[in-house]
Amino acid sequence: GVQTCALPISGAEATDTQACGRNYILTHDYLVPSLREWLARKQRETSRGRAELLLAERASAWQANPSARQLPYLFQWLGILRHVPRRDWSPPEKRLMAAAGKTHALRLALTLMAVASLVAGGLFLRDRINAERDARVAAGKVDALEKAEMAQVLALVNDLEPYRRWADPLLRQAADDSA
Repeated sequence: GVQTCALPISGAEATDTQACGRNYILTHDYLVPSLREWLARKQRETSRGRAELLLAERASAWQANPSARQLPYLFQWLGILRHVPRRDWSPPEKRLMAAAGKTHALRLALTLMAVASLVAGGLFLRDRINAERDARVAAGKVDALEKAEMAQVLALVNDLEPYRRWADPLLRQAADDSA
């Protein structure tokens, strides 16, 4: 255990105090800030220590003003999740991390929906542009087929194969017109 010992004031008391051992309880208020600074500096040397300090700082700010501005940013939140075990979180820290988790999940979902919408829109636009191009190519090939000589017909029909979707209605129309 920790023994309380008085610091010797004069040489006569030094022999009594030395028997106490090397354990001291510091009662001097002027040493507390220095020790806190030293402990914080030591804690900042590790990833876990930095995450613990950040969590404590954010939880304190969150308790004073529970707004989204006080929540840790996404990468800070992920760092806290990675480096500070949940069992070490205080109740205010748990509430803070839960709120941050909900906020980041919502933002991620909205971002994914926006990206999915952009991708779907881009694919739709690409397909529309390709379809218009393919329809023009098919129309040109059908015109060439109508004007072709018999020796060229087989090659032109084979060239039409990838454009059948657009060429078939045009060929039916041409057949109806010639009949």
